[in-house]
Amino acid sequence: MLSLENAVVYDEETFPNVYTIAVESLYSDVKAVWQISDYRDDTRELFEWIDYMASSQTPMIGFNNVGFDYPVLHYIRTTPGRVTAQMIYEKAMSIIGNGDRFGHMIWDRDRLVPQIDLMKIHHYDNMAKSTSLKALQINMRSPNVVESTVPFGTVLTEQQVYSDVIPYNQHDTQETKRFAHHSMNMIKFRIGLIPQFGIQVMNWNDTKLGEEMLIQRLGDDICYDRSSGKRQKRQTVRSYLPVKDMIFPYVQFDHPEFQRVLTFMQGVTLSPADMKKDDTKEHVSPLSVKAEIGGITFKFGSGGVHASVERQRFYADEDWCIRDVDVTSLYPSLSSVNKLRPEHLGEAFVEVYAQLPIERAQHAKGTSENLAFKLAGNAAWGKSKSVHSCFYDPRYALTVPINGQLLICMLIEKLLTIPTLQLIQVNTDGVTYHIKREYLPQCEAIEKWWEQYTCLTLESAMYSKMFVRDVNNYLAEYE
Repeated sequence: MLSLENAVVYDEETFPNVYTIAVESLYSDVKAVWQISDYRDDTRELFEWIDYMASSQTPMIGFNNVGFDYPVLHYIRTTPGRVTAQMIYEKAMSIIGNGDRFGHMIWDRDRLVPQIDLMKIHHYDNMAKSTSLKALQINMRSPNVVESTVPFGTVLTEQQVYSDVIPYNQHDTQETKRFAHHSMNMIKFRIGLIPQFGIQVMNWNDTKLGEEMLIQRLGDDICYDRSSGKRQKRQTVRSYLPVKDMIFPYVQFDHPEFQRVLTFMQGVTLSPADMKKDDTKEHVSPLSVKAEIGGITFKFGSGGVHASVERQRFYADEDWCIRDVDVTSLYPSLSSVNKLRPEHLGEAFVEVYAQLPIERAQHAKGTSENLAFKLAGNAAWGKSKSVHSCFYDPRYALTVPINGQLLICMLIEKLLTIPTLQLIQVNTDGVTYHIKREYLPQCEAIEKWWEQYTCLTLESAMYSKMFVRDVNNYLAEYE
């Protein structure tokens, strides 16, 4: 089992005539800096340390170390003869400028020392979630956020090495260490899964973890096709999708605006380009439509629905309350209840997927087993949008959010019949509203009816106050 007892955190800096690596123990203040430059050569000492780490299989933790730092370190240790700072710099530049993220990858089986990459664990290597170490320092409220005072690519003087580069290198290592401790639950969770998946699990993000767990349960033969002699992912590729065939037959409305939205959606056919993209400034889905309901603007789309008041404050007191209700695990629950599946995976997927919440309930919340089953439940839908996954099926991917937003609107339609109720916010899996307490039992009765009608489960919370700027910016305090 991989042990963190002697684990270290590290970071590297590369310049045309200087290479430095700063290392610090994860659980103590022991630290070291090695340098290969025109002014100093710590190659022998660095090699001795790498060899010790390799023989003891002590993990090294970094930020983007799998993509950059470790390939550089591996190059230094495995290249025959003396490696100069200029050679190291050229290697670093080839990694940065290659454009092929796998071109310089050192795979798990070939690494000398186990690597834990915080960027990968948090999925910050995803363009949509891309986050730098500097941004993390700000979010962690670091006392100092340090930028290098030396431009990248500078030929350094000896004074710059000691006054600028090494302090900067050590600072980034310390901040990476802080982030490692912030991420400790995620790291330990992955260590617990090594017996099941192997050491490669250490750098899988949550979605990848869930995907692999579900694949394991379905079986390789169901998820992959070997008829060609190669292991190829099974997928369902769609040329077009009539939305009317995806909307559940039990979705229905009396409110004229909701009915208008439903009729509009039923008339839409999605193209392959529409299946690949959610609503963005550059791409507006054919499903995008607005409706003024309950005093706020509902914005519907292929990814779901959003609505909110703007620049308002709400307070709870003896007479008024602020109630928030949302669907428990909407996407996996909606999929399971309605027996949805990627078409190519058939009934086997339905059967395995239905067992996940049952098995999850057998493990206490907060345990790694409970979290693993949760990730497996979420992964199927998340990966169904990816052309790189064996769960890929645009119809399955879109059926869930399209119906999710319509079903929550069925709940809202009924709630709007209750006196004094004011909508505050709406999203695909929930609604927040302000209402006189005397009418709260009526709301709860409608919510109970909706649960029985949809076979989904609602969770509720009460707020003492809520300040809303817009749909993306608000503060709420629990009662």
